[in-house]
Amino acid sequence: LVLRGLSDRQAMQEMSRAMQSPYEVSGAAHVPGEATYLRLEGISVSVQARRDCLGKLLGRDFGILEAVASRQLWSRIRDCRLLVTTPDHALWRMSVPPMQGADVAQKIAQKIQCQYYFDWAGGLLWLSLPCGVDASAGIVRDAMAAGHAFLFKAPATIRLRVPVFQPQLEAVAALSGRLKHALDPHGKLNPGRMYEAM
Repeated sequence: LVLRGLSDRQAMQEMSRAMQSPYEVSGAAHVPGEATYLRLEGISVSVQARRDCLGKLLGRDFGILEAVASRQLWSRIRDCRLLVTTPDHALWRMSVPPMQGADVAQKIAQKIQCQYYFDWAGGLLWLSLPCGVDASAGIVRDAMAAGHAFLFKAPATIRLRVPVFQPQLEAVAALSGRLKHALDPHGKLNPGRMYEAM
């Protein structure tokens, strides 16, 4: 299903309603300025029945993508091919509480020019922005009240300066460090990256 004209907040609400429905929605994504997408899978009779029921539940006009176009779209969403990924752009993968995603994106967009879209019904925020000196790590991470931000793609010089993983609370970092040491006592697995907390 394709829902058009929704703001980020409206899209979060509609994706939440769809995912909580009994109609077995298998995917929900929102691309600002383009559309909100809800995926149904299965045998055609079942898909058509659930599609009609879901449309009534949402009470909105919707378009339909046929199977080939749908597969292409969800492939582009999965592979993050909806955003600028040039060498001078950093790509962030942010996991946030779904109903907070729109606020997080808005806070970041108010401070720096960026592109973004939502997957996982709003719980996964993909964000592309100019690299600058630190991929705007402070702006990105300060925008979240909960969740974590992972620097998914950036030039090597920035990845060496900016923690790729979300900095952990001191107690969690200590526990994580002990666990990593127990599993890899000689520090052979990804040295210098996975052992930052130790």
